[in-house]
Amino acid sequence: MSRTIFPALALAALAATAGVAQAQQPQGQSMEERLRAQLRTTTTQLQQAQNELAALKAGQPAGKAPAAPGAAPPRPSSRR
Repeated sequence: MSRTIFPALALAALAATAGVAQAQQPQGQSMEERLRAQLRTTTTQLQQAQNELAALKAGQPAGKAPAAPGAAPPRPSSRR
């Protein structure tokens, strides 16, 4: 039963989110302005997701920024 409920809930949440996003758009914006703003938001989210993935692959917690390219990896602590 949860297999049929989950997609329905996901669609309902998506529809609600789209409705809220549409309601937040000022009426004076053109379609192009709205699309450009959405593209900027989506690009930022993609960059954040890529950074988190790189950090996870490097073994760092997701909240930390990945090391700069070419930087030496952190040394393991010698404490026991």
